[in-house]
Amino acid sequence: MFTELLISALAAAAVALLIAAARRCLYTPVHLGEGLRLELRLSAGGRAESLEGSVRSLRELLGRGGLSCDIVIVDSGMDEAARETALLLSRRYGDVVLAEAVEEKWRKRRNT
Repeated sequence: MFTELLISALAAAAVALLIAAARRCLYTPVHLGEGLRLELRLSAGGRAESLEGSVRSLRELLGRGGLSCDIVIVDSGMDEAARETALLLSRRYGDVVLAEAVEEKWRKRRNT
């Protein structure tokens, strides 16, 4: 009985170590050099009903990976409600910007 329990515990520990090793191999952090920035472009058109949920999901995914980047919402024919949602998202989150505001934000970052 004790031997079976010990073997089961050792097998569980081996599986946990294998999973941890696999995560380290699959996760490669991105290090950007000075003067470089990363942007994720999200093209939104029409009603873009899922825009807010998509932005929140992307921010969560990027945060889990430790990756810092701007999410740029590109207006590809958004209606007024979708544009208002995009504006609210850009006000709520500092890393979410509308396409026309990207260059201005980059200039501000460079000058500080």
